[in-house]
Amino acid sequence: MQPKETLLDGIIQQFMTQIGSAIKTAADCWKTNRKRALVEMADNGWYPNWFTFFYAPRKAPCSINELMEITFRRKLERYYSKNIRTMSKSRTYIKNSISTSY
Repeated sequence: MQPKETLLDGIIQQFMTQIGSAIKTAADCWKTNRKRALVEMADNGWYPNWFTFFYAPRKAPCSINELMEITFRRKLERYYSKNIRTMSKSRTYIKNSISTSY
């Protein structure tokens, strides 16, 4: 014997269909915006990786160039703080070259 579909089952099914549609619309919008951003980045000479789309700096960047500079500086600072301790003989040289590079 099959259980009867109740009014609540119909409402839940309709609600889940609407939720699914909203999620698909949001995902399509996100994908379209990422494609536009990727084209703009490539036109400006930047070639981002997957991390670029999930990285959110504290201060919102005004342009793609500013986002890429923030990302680059963050990675450079992380590299510097991680590796400078092991390169004590080259510390001054590395510190000077990094401080003059930006």
